[in-house]
Amino acid sequence: MSPLIFLLILCIALAILLVFFRRECIACKRAEAKFQSADVSVQQLKHELSQSHHDLVESQLQLSEFKTLVDSEVMILRTDPDGNVIQVSMAFAAFAGYEPNDLVGCSFRQILFPEALPEIYRDLWGSLASTFGWRDEIESTRKNGSRYWAEVSVSPMRDRAGVLIGFHAVVHDVSSRKQVELLSITDELTGLNNRRYFNQTFPRELIRARRAKDPVTFAILDVDHFKLYNDTYGHQKGDEVLHAVGKTLKTMLKRPTDFVFRIGGEEFGILLIGMTSEKAESYLNAIRLELIGLRILHEHNDNIGWVSASFGAVHVHLAEPVKDGEYFRDADVKLYEAKKNGRNRVIMTILDEALEKPDVASPEFVST
Repeated sequence: MSPLIFLLILCIALAILLVFFRRECIACKRAEAKFQSADVSVQQLKHELSQSHHDLVESQLQLSEFKTLVDSEVMILRTDPDGNVIQVSMAFAAFAGYEPNDLVGCSFRQILFPEALPEIYRDLWGSLASTFGWRDEIESTRKNGSRYWAEVSVSPMRDRAGVLIGFHAVVHDVSSRKQVELLSITDELTGLNNRRYFNQTFPRELIRARRAKDPVTFAILDVDHFKLYNDTYGHQKGDEVLHAVGKTLKTMLKRPTDFVFRIGGEEFGILLIGMTSEKAESYLNAIRLELIGLRILHEHNDNIGWVSASFGAVHVHLAEPVKDGEYFRDADVKLYEAKKNGRNRVIMTILDEALEKPDVASPEFVST
């Protein structure tokens, strides 16, 4: 091969190598650029991950602080489906005078409803199990025996399948507001509920009694010859008599379904729910005798010589509802009869018929 041809082939080979080398250099530069870009993305991703972690830690700290704040400021109880407490906030425990662990395992009723009638408590939980919640104001007792009023909101807790897993209760102290309200419904002289509270309570309790098919006894008590007492001994002594009567009534009427009111002057109203006519009449006579037993001198009170009272009462246990005003009218008529027949006595009209309680089967459902 001639040197010229060899040189030509060598030049062509070198040219090919230069082209290949140039392409490889370009590819390397592109790869390097991609790597640098990827490195920047990785660094950016690491930074973002670091920032996210920091934000997560901050959120967890804020959540922890919030939970601590809620625990210390909001009164909360959680129970299982049977109403046994599984968690209680520090706020409620401190408010009620307990340590949180003292309340875990206790029943909801024991903590908030220690004086509620069993049937009322059963109705409460039955309502909660089938509705979205329950809300009402209740009066309860702290560990040291002091009383308080609270607004309680109870909501059922369910899992994703809708199965009841417990209850969540939020408690708000409304004692101050209730004290103001109590002043507005309390008779200052006797400490009993006043006519305003009677007007609010009487219709509500009649509705509740009709729903439960409970017998109702309403009585009006009137101090005998009270005007003569005031004229003889003075109005201050008369006030002392009314105070003594109120104290006696408050002492003797202690059942959750007993209500007593001063409805005006020397007249007092007594509402007894769930008593038979015989027991109610006996109870009213016991109050009458207790008043005589106070031995408050009243020389113008006929042949008795002591302060006494007359009672007019109506006992109702009917399938058909009786209007609120008819109770008062009938009791007032009987009070007039008691005074006309010598005072210091109980006269009662009875409107009763065989009523079946809700938990007793009606005749058509009794198997034979």
